[in-house]
Amino acid sequence: FSLYTTDENPNGYDNGKGFTVTNVDSTTTSGKIIVTGTADNGVAEGLLVNLRLQLKKDATLESYTTFTVDSETFEGVTDLDVSNVIFKNYPVAYNGTPDTSWYKDFENNKTFVISSAADLYGLASIVNDSTNEQFSGDTIILGSDITVNEGDPSEDNWATTAPKYEWIPIGKSNAFEGIFEGQGNTINGIYVNDDGTAANYVGLFGKVAEDAQIKNFSLKNSCFINTATGALGWGSVVGLCDGKALIQDVYSNAQLTCSGRQIGGILGRKATASTEVTVQGCWFEGSITLNGDGDCARAAGGIVGASAGGTVTINNCLNTGAIISNRTTVASNKQQALGGLFGIDWSASTINITNSLNAGTITVNVDEDY
Repeated sequence: FSLYTTDENPNGYDNGKGFTVTNVDSTTTSGKIIVTGTADNGVAEGLLVNLRLQLKKDATLESYTTFTVDSETFEGVTDLDVSNVIFKNYPVAYNGTPDTSWYKDFENNKTFVISSAADLYGLASIVNDSTNEQFSGDTIILGSDITVNEGDPSEDNWATTAPKYEWIPIGKSNAFEGIFEGQGNTINGIYVNDDGTAANYVGLFGKVAEDAQIKNFSLKNSCFINTATGALGWGSVVGLCDGKALIQDVYSNAQLTCSGRQIGGILGRKATASTEVTVQGCWFEGSITLNGDGDCARAAGGIVGASAGGTVTINNCLNTGAIISNRTTVASNKQQALGGLFGIDWSASTINITNSLNAGTITVNVDEDY
């Protein structure tokens, strides 16, 4: 049998939100019904909606079974309010087409749920292509785990064999200004390769600003590759904070291989004087590899790469990742700045680091003429 949302289509069909149920447990100690299955288009964990319960046997409506919820028995096709259901769905594979259907009634709604890779690409599309929608004052909820690319960057050697889908950062041309609430879910398989184009401000989020909050999720099995010496501000979670912002309770084991500068495990670069960026409760367990010579690879930090004014606060953060610098020549005024937690301050910033630990490694590989 299947569950179908009926908020758009009263018949419960063809609305792209099919949820094939594999298990229903109404005996949990929490008193909530646990529905486990596979979502056709990302029905969200925790999404509270009215559903039509459709019970089928041999895929016909004429032959059906019964379904019991809290001692109440339903037969056939029944409208059922299951606002206390917790949905547990498996990640939906990305098919290469962004989905913005979740972005509806935007003039009245302030909270939106995304639950698939297509939805995530849709968010990037809305922010990057719009002249007036950066989600200021809005909340984006990550409703389930999301997988963009399957596999592991190291085992599958993404550096030479690219996975199927390349990521376009949220906030590439415009800045994201809303709240991104991950609800403890995981985003898997983000892949970026700038291929020598010197792209600035790259990460899951490219640019954030104006009280943006990025929080409560994990970024796993992801890879960011930059081969252009002029590229600036790369971080696995956020490339650039251009205004007041909070990054909180985010884990990343991403790999960053860069020939640019101002690279951070969590945040690449903080800009704008007189504003504060707080990175709190974050853990970087990935790697940063700096390549190239001359005007490149000048700063990297396990949590934050660089600041260009204002205040940076790093609190309750942990770096267990590796920072590796491979360089052979360097100009006299372009030395490296490598730090387990923070890389470099370019403009008299105030840097506050409290209750944080670097347990990672920093390795500099140079030739004898360096």
